[in-house]
Amino acid sequence: MPKERQQRMKRNTLYIFFVIFLIWGNGFAQPGAYGGSLEFKVYKDGKQVDLSGKNWKIIPNNGLFKEPSNPYKHPDFYQIVSVPTPMGGMVKPDFYLDIVFKKDTMRVYTPNFSNTDVKLDSITFKKGTYKIPNHIYGLKQMVDENKALNYKPTLNEDWEVFSTNVLETYKCYIEKIEDIEFLSRRSPYGTTKEWDKMSTTKRQLFSFRNNIIMTTEDRKNYVIYEIKNISETTFWGEDIGGYISINSIFQKNNTIYALIEKFYGSTQPSGTTYGIYKLHFVEESISDTLLDYLKRKQIEEDYEAVIKLIERHPSPSVWEIKLTEIKTEYDIAVKSFNEAPKK
Repeated sequence: MPKERQQRMKRNTLYIFFVIFLIWGNGFAQPGAYGGSLEFKVYKDGKQVDLSGKNWKIIPNNGLFKEPSNPYKHPDFYQIVSVPTPMGGMVKPDFYLDIVFKKDTMRVYTPNFSNTDVKLDSITFKKGTYKIPNHIYGLKQMVDENKALNYKPTLNEDWEVFSTNVLETYKCYIEKIEDIEFLSRRSPYGTTKEWDKMSTTKRQLFSFRNNIIMTTEDRKNYVIYEIKNISETTFWGEDIGGYISINSIFQKNNTIYALIEKFYGSTQPSGTTYGIYKLHFVEESISDTLLDYLKRKQIEEDYEAVIKLIERHPSPSVWEIKLTEIKTEYDIAVKSFNEAPKK
């Protein structure tokens, strides 16, 4: 190829890369179509406070934000708007909001508002750090519409249950009893507001959908539980991610069980498993004995799951080294439990 032609091709290539770079850069530098907002009101001593007062300061963290179209004016909602991009607003998953009154700070980890509008109309100022569970915020409309019923926990009550110092409140931990090859699939992404229900022999009612279960004995007072793993990471150190979805629940010998689909979404390999699970409802705190027991059971479950996921892979030999490492980690984890002093 003539040297002049080669040089011309190089110049054209560099020019194309330069144009792509400009388009890419401008695409992320300029606001796009997708974003969200966080709106909230703060109360102290039973009264809504003016957040523009000299004693108050609002500090959003872990995201890029822009000025709202309408400046804050008491008693309206205080609004924080995420910088929109074609991929969604630039709000990180660990976003938190500092509400400062004089020398006291209330730190609130809110639901993510990168692609939606989140509205909190009842923040009661209290020094400390709090995290709003996504499932509780997701049920806010249901709670507001059913004023004749009493739910707990809710965003309208004492926020102490959302304090990061409170480790275990209103959780339902799962213990795998038996593996199942497959279940008729119920999508965890469904938007239906309907709840499946099961009444026990003692007339206790269980309502459930996705990874949420509610219990009531009098059909007036309901307790909301989130279905959870006892640990969000595997014993070999990977985040589980994914989801847990209840397919159905049943009672046997006064114990409640569920058929559950679990997706390991952040592990390598990732994939879905199914099983019969015993449900452990924790309203206030979990005992050390049950905590250790469930951790041991999850080690066994995650170990069996990763073996199955590797075997399902089109080329299981690709994962031979990882499987050997996990087996070693499993032996270490089981040994540490066996050698730990009994509580």
